[in-house]
Amino acid sequence: MSASRPTRQTPFSERRSEAMNASLSDANRFYTVPPTSLQSNTSKNSRHFLQGENPFTNTKHTTSKRLSPLQARHKAKSTQHVQRLSMLTLFLIGLSVGMWMLGGMLIHAVQEQFIAPKSSVHTVQEQPLEPLVTLQDSLLVNRGVPLAGLPHEIKWNSPTPLTPLMRPALLETQRNEALQTLVERLSAEIEPNLRPHVLVLDGQTLQFAGKRMEEEVPSASVIKLPLLYLYALHLNSGALTNETPAYFDEHHMVSGSGDWQFLGAKKFYTAFQTAEAMIQNSDNSATELMTSVLGGKNEVTQELKDLGLQHTALRNILPDLEGYNTISVYDMVTLLFNLKEQPLLSTETKSTAMEILEGTHNRRLIPALLPAETLVAHKTGDIGKSLGETALVYLPDGRYYYLSVMVERPHNHGAAKDYIQRLSKGIWDYYVAQTPRGFIRQPLRHNESPSVSATPADAEIF
Repeated sequence: MSASRPTRQTPFSERRSEAMNASLSDANRFYTVPPTSLQSNTSKNSRHFLQGENPFTNTKHTTSKRLSPLQARHKAKSTQHVQRLSMLTLFLIGLSVGMWMLGGMLIHAVQEQFIAPKSSVHTVQEQPLEPLVTLQDSLLVNRGVPLAGLPHEIKWNSPTPLTPLMRPALLETQRNEALQTLVERLSAEIEPNLRPHVLVLDGQTLQFAGKRMEEEVPSASVIKLPLLYLYALHLNSGALTNETPAYFDEHHMVSGSGDWQFLGAKKFYTAFQTAEAMIQNSDNSATELMTSVLGGKNEVTQELKDLGLQHTALRNILPDLEGYNTISVYDMVTLLFNLKEQPLLSTETKSTAMEILEGTHNRRLIPALLPAETLVAHKTGDIGKSLGETALVYLPDGRYYYLSVMVERPHNHGAAKDYIQRLSKGIWDYYVAQTPRGFIRQPLRHNESPSVSATPADAEIF
């Protein structure tokens, strides 16, 4: 009989370990223990996890409801959408801020490159008032004739480069009776439904004659003469130059006279080109651009008011067929007188303005019956209810006179044109008859003076 193989006795330590493992397996079926609780008992945080606490926030640990796989996917997609929307919102905000900053820099660059700095428009050198009065008084005191007072308030530091106007004094002692009789006679011969406004002023003696000289009248395109004067003031102050670019946009294109309305927008013209088209072609669109160059209609209106032009107002865009824009013949002669005589305007500024006026194309009113070679610096105006012109007329001997005529009329009444032509010819004949002997019969430029020396053999002598 073979000997039985002795059975190996399991050590006590192993039996004890198996018993403990069995106990733990039974316990795991009924309890959920945080994984960290299985760490070494030496961990200082293990007791917090075993008690269901968060050791970092010292708050009780709560378990969230378990989500199904479908709910989990929907929640993940929603989270992604919110994140993407937030990122897109931040991107758009950043893009908007960047575009705003870039636009500001571009506008600043354009102003620096093309537009005169604002400070140059608003800065007028402060000057004592007494020398100004002396300069203006001396111009006419030397001729022995009076001059109306300066504006009561002169804003040397005003936002516009204004030069106070010299205002010819319309005193009875200065009235030229012969010219006054001529004006009254020709005015009496016209139809009663025509209402003429007339002022003629001798450039040498400042004697005058006229009718309704300081009454408002619809201006038509003669309102462009005050704009030219403001342009001259800005040239004189350095706020503008003849080469300053002016951007012509669609909102400047208006109907009526001139061809700029047909040439297209989105282009640059120089300030001089704008002034030239405004006066010489009476271009309404160029006038709108010039108004913008000068600061806009409100700024222009304020400057005209500050100059003391009591009856001149720019209230409506051109062509202003309704006649809301107004002038007086006295205001217009005052402006032309200052463009010729004002000592505070530089010679270059006055030459620029006068050369523009001398190039006016329309010669159908004041110059119509005068000799073809007559030099005239002028601006016309024509709407249904009003027709007229303001002019500086040079006589053959170099003397000159100012004439402003506006006629209120029934719609497009042709008799107004005939009256202006006959009045202009009558005044011309009066002055030519007064020509002193020894003067040369030839037109002189606006910046030249008559001379009695060295008469050429082929010159016609009076």
